[in-house]
Amino acid sequence: MDFFRIDLSFWLQLQFSARVALRLPAAPRSLRERTFLVPNPILGVFLHWLGGLASGSFYVPYRRVKHWAWETYWLVGGFFSWIIAPWLLALLLTRDLFAVLRE
Repeated sequence: MDFFRIDLSFWLQLQFSARVALRLPAAPRSLRERTFLVPNPILGVFLHWLGGLASGSFYVPYRRVKHWAWETYWLVGGFFSWIIAPWLLALLLTRDLFAVLRE
């Protein structure tokens, strides 16, 4: 995946919307060795599409709970979306989640 990285070997260069480039002196070695992601418009469009799909299908599982008050299914959906799903995904996608959180 090296094609997503930009080499910042000597100068840090920041581009502004007015197309003015600001050149900063060489950064400390630890900062120079870092790599930055290149913008990927296709990935951005896909993630927006995925977010729209998730937002549009938010109420699909609630067809069986029509008699619940709206506060109840918002609470259940929020609990799942903000507490259960992030921890589940983090546990599945990270080798040692608690070591990462300790850092």
